[in-house]
Amino acid sequence: RANQTNPNAPYPAKMALITLANPITHVTADDPIFYIAHGVDDTVVPKAQSTKLASALAAANVPHTYDIVVGTGHAMPASEDALIVDFFVQQFILGPQNVPTLDGWGAVVMVLIMATAGSVVLIQRAVG
Repeated sequence: RANQTNPNAPYPAKMALITLANPITHVTADDPIFYIAHGVDDTVVPKAQSTKLASALAAANVPHTYDIVVGTGHAMPASEDALIVDFFVQQFILGPQNVPTLDGWGAVVMVLIMATAGSVVLIQRAVG
């Protein structure tokens, strides 16, 4: 952090890579809907990172859900898994208006594989 504005090599190149790796750099109004869950007691990723992402999505008018999970750290509990699965089912399985399509394709098959807290969910839907 002390060298973020240091003009001497190698710091400008390193800062360019950091900026490129930052998801907030790539947020645009045409991004798909997001679900962000962050544990209050997370010691791996600072909560401020999720808050910044949610703010960037809001500024770009990207639909998103930001769930701050009390009583957990970096790993989400099974109760959060259920909320995440429900979110994706509601948005992409039951809500066909939110399913992305590609021009020139007769159908798009959405396959969602979520591996959270040891559970794997496979959801598939053909859109024609």
